[in-house]
Amino acid sequence: MRPMRIKLTCMRSSEFCQLYCDPTCCFSKASIVKQCNWDFPNVYDYNSTSLNIQPLFWYAVSDDSVGVYAKEKMDLKMMRGQLVLEDYTFALRTLGSFNWAAERENALIAHNVIGLRRRADGSSFVEDLHKSGLISTPVLSICPSSHYGFLRMHFGGLCTDCLKEEHHFVPLVEGTLEYMVDVRSAVVFDYEVHRKHRMMFSESNILYVPHDLLMYLLEENILKNHRFTEYRFLKKIPFKFQWKMTDAFSIDLNTSTVINVLPYFWSVEIETLQPNPDDVRWILSNGLFSEYGLALDYGEKRIGFARRKRDIEC
Repeated sequence: MRPMRIKLTCMRSSEFCQLYCDPTCCFSKASIVKQCNWDFPNVYDYNSTSLNIQPLFWYAVSDDSVGVYAKEKMDLKMMRGQLVLEDYTFALRTLGSFNWAAERENALIAHNVIGLRRRADGSSFVEDLHKSGLISTPVLSICPSSHYGFLRMHFGGLCTDCLKEEHHFVPLVEGTLEYMVDVRSAVVFDYEVHRKHRMMFSESNILYVPHDLLMYLLEENILKNHRFTEYRFLKKIPFKFQWKMTDAFSIDLNTSTVINVLPYFWSVEIETLQPNPDDVRWILSNGLFSEYGLALDYGEKRIGFARRKRDIEC
């Protein structure tokens, strides 16, 4: 079967596409053009003569974006110099959304994204830097930035500035590519889970919760759906956001970190998680980074958390 015929079949049959095809083929041509043909200075240069697209593709963890793998010389501009990786394999982000963003009149612009996940063979971008001798240890820290509202990444060590405490490390769940950890108990809004389960982390502004929690909040008239994933509060009562990891450490977030607290209304971005084999019940939003510095230790397969100082103290 010729490639062109396969591509046409993929675009017309979603079931066939999911089983056999590069997922980018399943989009309409209009969506692909809208998402891929950006005229923006920070978008990856697809016309580079050294870019070599690989016959492999990837999905984002939340199934909201897809892309293909590519090989090319990679130059990274850092605060203290420049890193150069020759003929490096990386995930090339080609389509930013599976759902509503691809259909909007003006599609969202996505900047270049470096994948920080572990690969199926156990390697990762950070470990590649370490093996190449570019960093002294396979650790990546996500730190407060001197620019308000922004974060910075520190390759090869722990951040210590603007943090109140040393990092508390917890092991990552073995056998997974995601940053998944065990949680002993949790209190979210006024919903409690007192048994072992699991949690993950995201850079999006959406908090993922169990389906029954969202149903409870709606049935009790605590929330109402405003549009898409945005929910507004009908009741403003004391809430708690705590995930207990060990006897000595728990993640505690302020209400204003999870909820958008405005003078005239409160709102929150929520998606639901259905029961799953890993028993993941939470995916925390990027609000986590406003209260904690994170450290991803690829060598020891663990993740560390350290509470941040207030911005005015840094």
